[in-house]
Amino acid sequence: MNNVEKLVGFEAFKKWMGDEKNMKAMYNSGDVRGRFAESVIEQLEGSNVLIADNQNTKGYDINRNGILSELKTTSTLITTPSTRKNLTCRLQIGGLESKRNNCHEIIILDLVNFKRFDVPHDVFFNEMEFCDVKKDGIKYDISFLWYGDYNPNKYFLNGNERSESMSHNTRLLGNYQVID
Repeated sequence: MNNVEKLVGFEAFKKWMGDEKNMKAMYNSGDVRGRFAESVIEQLEGSNVLIADNQNTKGYDINRNGILSELKTTSTLITTPSTRKNLTCRLQIGGLESKRNNCHEIIILDLVNFKRFDVPHDVFFNEMEFCDVKKDGIKYDISFLWYGDYNPNKYFLNGNERSESMSHNTRLLGNYQVID
């Protein structure tokens, strides 16, 4: 066993994870928590076969007995000086354009508020509102945003909605919440 393997190999990882502080830090990593959630949903609801390749290449993550489901997780409330001033925040998922026409539904897991939404593909891509993701002025993807407190009623003093698209998305998303 070489030094790199001793430092970061599976045995070192098991030992490191045995410390609750390290385990909590790992759990709080959005990527790790997302993969964990994906594995749990697949084991409970799916064909028990995760898509082995990079899961962002196929257009879906989970085959739920013939229903191709793209699972998106969010674990960070996004705040800005404006949202803090107005006592609000938003949640966001991205990497969506490659999912269009390649899955039957989008499953959104809000790992901040512990909510789940199962949104049919056509509703998601035809009725929700998206932000373009650009690089060097060229659109290469889309992002989906909604209010993190699930209250769509955010207004300026003049009565206009603070964000028509986030209010719309928050309202529509509520129609697809899975209640246990």
